[in-house]
Order: sequence, then C-alpha cells, then structure tokens
Amino acid sequence: MGNDSTTYVHGEIAITPPAPAPVLAGSRFTAETAWAADSEVFAVPDQQGRYASIKATSPDGATRAPQNLVEHVNAIIDLIGPGHTLTGELYCEGPGVQDIWQVRVVDGRAVAEDAVVVFPGDCAVPAGPAVTFDPSAARAWLSEHVTAGGGGLIRAGQYAIDVAGVYDAASGDLPADWVERLVHAFAHGAAPQVWRTAAGLAIEVVETCDAQGVADGGAVLVVEVGGARLACRRLAADELTRYEYDERGRATKPRLDAVIEALTRAVEEVNALLDGHRTRRVVDAHTLAGQVGGVRFGHVNFHTPGVKPRDAVVGRWTFVVAGWVADFATAWQAAIEVFRADPQVRALAALDDYSLNYGDLIEHGAAILARHGLTLLPDVGDEVTVDHDEPLFDGPPAGDD
Repeated sequence: MGNDSTTYVHGEIAITPPAPAPVLAGSRFTAETAWAADSEVFAVPDQQGRYASIKATSPDGATRAPQNLVEHVNAIIDLIGPGHTLTGELYCEGPGVQDIWQVRVVDGRAVAEDAVVVFPGDCAVPAGPAVTFDPSAARAWLSEHVTAGGGGLIRAGQYAIDVAGVYDAASGDLPADWVERLVHAFAHGAAPQVWRTAAGLAIEVVETCDAQGVADGGAVLVVEVGGARLACRRLAADELTRYEYDERGRATKPRLDAVIEALTRAVEEVNALLDGHRTRRVVDAHTLAGQVGGVRFGHVNFHTPGVKPRDAVVGRWTFVVAGWVADFATAWQAAIEVFRADPQVRALAALDDYSLNYGDLIEHGAAILARHGLTLLPDVGDEVTVDHDEPLFDGPPAGDD
C-alpha cells in the first residue's frame, strides 16, 4: 500500500459465463473508456473479446473515489444482464489500520463488507459438520430394486458395487472406488436423505495407487471450503473399511457392510478436516485482531530431553493473554512462582517422588495460569524460551521427609 491516503483495490470478480462484447459497447466500463470516465472498475475481456471479470481501473489498484466501487460494480452487473454468476471479490485496503473491506456479489448485487478480523465471505466456514450421513438410509437406498433395461437391479449395481458377495482383498475390492462413485453421485443430488454436504463445500475423493500405478483401494479426501482445499493424509483400503476373516482365512464381512463402513469413515475424516480448519480460522482471526489491538498471544517455546537450549525450538505453547496483563513474560514468570509455592503441587511432587517441570505447570496449573491472565490454546505469539525438562523444583521438597 502507498504512503498516502489512497485506498488500494486488489483481486477480481469473475463473470461466468463471460458476457458478450456488445453488452458494454459505449459504456464507461471498458478498458478504453474507464479511466477517462472516472470509473473505479472496468470489465476485463478474454481472448475472444467477451467480458470475463471485473477489476480495478488503475493498474496499481489505487482508487480515486472508493465510495463508488459498489455502485460501479452494480452498474456493470446491470449492463451484462441475467444469466451470469459472479464470484470472487475486490479486496480493499484503506489508509487506516482497520480500514480493510471488500466488495463481492451477493444475490446478484455488489455489496461492501467491512471487517476487523475476517470478511464474512472470505474463507467462510459453515457451522456444523461438513457432511451429514445416515448409514441406515444409505443401506436402504443401496439395497433398493430399480428398473434398468426392463429388468430388476439393485441400486448399488448402478455404481458397480456387487453387494451379494463379501469384502475381500483377493477379489479386487477397492473401497476408495466405491466412495468416489457414491460421493460423486451425492454431489449431483442423489439420495439427499442419505448424504448432505454443507452449503459452500465440495468433497473430492482422490484414489491412490501402488508403486506400479495400479489403484490400491486407498484415497485422499479433499474438502473445498472458502477457496481453500483441505486434504487428509492417505487412507489405505483397510483404513476405510477393515478386512474381516474367520479362523480359516475366509472373508466374512458382507460387501454392503464394507461400503457403509467406508462411507462412514470418509465422513468422519472430512468432518475432522472441517473442524480443524474452523479452529485454525478462529486462531487466525485472533492473530489478526492482535495486530490491531484485539486478542494478544504469548508463546513459550520448549525443548525436549537432550536438546540444548541453543538448538532449534521443537515445541511451543501458545496462550491468549488477557487485556489487563501488561507484559506476557512477567505474567508467565509470576505463574511459575505461584506454581512452585502451591501446597497441592508440592504435595503432588512429594507423593510421586519426582521433579515437576514446565510440562506439569501446563498439565496441572490451568487455574494458576488463568489467574495470571493466561489461557492455553491447543496448537497454535512476545516469546519466552524454556527447557521443557528443566526442573522447577525437585521432589520430595526439602524438609518434608
């Protein structure tokens, strides 16, 4: 951003499908007319001359009248007419510390969204699970008889799933293939009573292969949310659904049970992905708020046994620091001293005859930390470096024999 009071605009709003050239002929929103007409935005043509996106008129994004952005975007929307989807946003940074906002299209009209931490439409994460799945309804749906070519067919057969047999590695069963076929069907409206994906999300199943390039029944599950693609670790075939054999080595799990189990496992994984992403978004939001006087963080870096303090940090505790705390390091040290002096803590050391260290403060001292304005966050800013295994005092305490 520049050193003046200008608002700068970045990003673009895509027009799908692109609008034909004649709709903007003679308007103030083409590349040839926008600058002279004081238009804050213009429609960008593609190689065929159709208008494919909306961007800031100035090459460096500097605006002359940022208050006109929404009006000008809506003027372009009116000119191109119905039948187009507009996605993306214009990201606007004003001269003030908290002067951050964006323009995007909601229900066919451009709107301005002010933000302190995150934008309502930027990487929005829906509440609740990514997927709602009903295993009983899935079993009933897959078992239904449907008419195909004048004959009877179990619905599962439409998705190349033979539910008459048992799940067996030797038979070439590929759980990821089942999941991929069914998730694709669910995404296109099949069986909403079985599988419902939250609005704004998309689920993708990427089947994996062995070293020879042959599908191995495993998969990587991907959740698309707010412009981000979240991927889980690779799940092997027997992690999607476990093989089951009797004492003679014969497969015993009905294939339909295996299909339901694989879908259930996939749902657990994608819901965990979304939950983790939602938590990180909250943490990111607090981090941004901290930069403008909102939530503050304090970090404590720690080392594992045998690692010298001068070596690289191998772990970190992060605390939300209360607004009334003047200095994180001072509050942290004060909490340590109270922990050392706490009779119950000293009794714990005496009972187990071992030394208590910083890890014990984290495990047993939440109330003490809270009294000093420090609340531990699970995995997530002024830094204090400690040796995780440096004793705070040795037990049993002296004089307590």
